[in-house]
Amino acid sequence: MDALDLLAAHHVQGIAKLRGHLTNNPSRDELRHGLLQARLAAQALLAGVRPVLEPPVGDLLLGDVLLEVRGLNRAGGGTSRRLVRAIELKAKQTRTAPAVWVWIEDDGAFAGLDDTAVPGLERVFATWPHLDGVVLSGEVPVAFPRAVHFGPQTVVHRPDLSPARYALIHRLCTAGGRPPCA
Repeated sequence: MDALDLLAAHHVQGIAKLRGHLTNNPSRDELRHGLLQARLAAQALLAGVRPVLEPPVGDLLLGDVLLEVRGLNRAGGGTSRRLVRAIELKAKQTRTAPAVWVWIEDDGAFAGLDDTAVPGLERVFATWPHLDGVVLSGEVPVAFPRAVHFGPQTVVHRPDLSPARYALIHRLCTAGGRPPCA
């Protein structure tokens, strides 16, 4: 059973909307986007969290966590700049939400990622306070730092997830609290 079938079998809210979107927009990017949503929703469902696909804002609601997902392909150069731009676009799209995480899925683009992304990411987090974090999912090159700290954000290498899996985490200061940290 694939992720879409699993979500349909469990009558997950928004599955019909997602399927309709995939049917009406069969481009490669839309397919990747929809299948990523379905995969993350299925993982949440199997972990005991009731997902909502295509909520009014964002791509996926997992309990009180709102996710906006995006694939980043290898077309063109300037990976660090494109990554920052993609995250900023997702932050703008979800500006009415109280809090959001952006999930960026790699399609070979992270090979060009380097430390020049850090100042741009710092700016994005400072500009969009509702952005709680960014997950980089894919093969992130060793040239990207194993741990970079700036304000309440940290880029962390997660070898427990995969030898090449990284996450950018925006830490909340207190339970339910909002940055900036004191």
